[in-house]
Amino acid sequence: VIKELEIEKQDQGIRLTWQPSFGATSYKIYRGTMPDQEINEMVLIGQTTALSFSDNTINNLDRSFYIVVAVGH
Repeated sequence: VIKELEIEKQDQGIRLTWQPSFGATSYKIYRGTMPDQEINEMVLIGQTTALSFSDNTINNLDRSFYIVVAVGH
């Protein structure tokens, strides 16, 4: 479970940061266009071992929603 997901607008996209999830070895980041969108309908935009991720591919005019999933439990 990801806790305290923070989203910050930057000049070149969006930066996501979160608290570590116990036992996680990496995190998958998904982006969708609707708040209640199912994860299988969202786009996997990256995977990282860090506690942050920058989405530099987003258009600042796009309305987007994110889910971060812990991997390795």
